[in-house]
Amino acid sequence: MKPRSVTATGVPARIASELKVKPGSPALKIVRRYLDRAGECFSTTVSIHPEGRFKFSMTLKRSVRN
Repeated sequence: MKPRSVTATGVPARIASELKVKPGSPALKIVRRYLDRAGECFSTTVSIHPEGRFKFSMTLKRSVRN
């Protein structure tokens, strides 16, 4: 199970040069928490995606309930 959160943020100054962007430029911050079978978090990742470098798509299917 991977609960995740996605937020808008600015690129932190300490990593901006590695990402070849200006500090504070627009980005998405994605935090993923990996849970074990008991629901306990055993690992957390934080990803920063500068503007234009992340794509998210979702397909929704409509169903009819009887």
